[in-house]
Amino acid sequence: MKRPTFRSRNNLHPIGVDLAYMVGQGYDGAAAMSGDKNGVQKHIAEKCPSALYVHCAAHSLNLCLMKAADVPEIRAALTLMNSTAVFYKDSNKRLLNLQSWIDVRCPESGRTNLKKQCATRWVEKQEAVLIFRDLYPAILASLEDMSKWPGDTGSQCLVFLKALDASFVLALEVVNAV
Repeated sequence: MKRPTFRSRNNLHPIGVDLAYMVGQGYDGAAAMSGDKNGVQKHIAEKCPSALYVHCAAHSLNLCLMKAADVPEIRAALTLMNSTAVFYKDSNKRLLNLQSWIDVRCPESGRTNLKKQCATRWVEKQEAVLIFRDLYPAILASLEDMSKWPGDTGSQCLVFLKALDASFVLALEVVNAV
């Protein structure tokens, strides 16, 4: 089937969109969709003036939250959480160590490992934060255990342990509240 363009009133019918029922349209900030000169919203508005355009509320919220995360302490805490997740995911041995400590320190948690953060979607970043907070006691125990390991792993664990201080915990709680 040929892909429809938005140049004529009838081209949305093949994909099941009846313009008689269209009362609104919402997109993210991409010019191809939301542009008022040649974006999809302009072409739909020409054919269906009742379809008011609004910037996607979920996308607006995501942009606001990302801007709020520009506070240096919050940004540092998010970076540290992501670095810790990558540290564990890069080694099965380290991940197994964390999982054993999860069984000991967080037995009620259904989580088995950390999640890396998505750079653009706050909802996915928030899930990674919630998991980190839930597993925080096991993470500390695992890092303390592995800090005795020889070589780079032990050294990296000491760096993480020093960074996971009271300032980090405060920032973690602020991000969690958001």
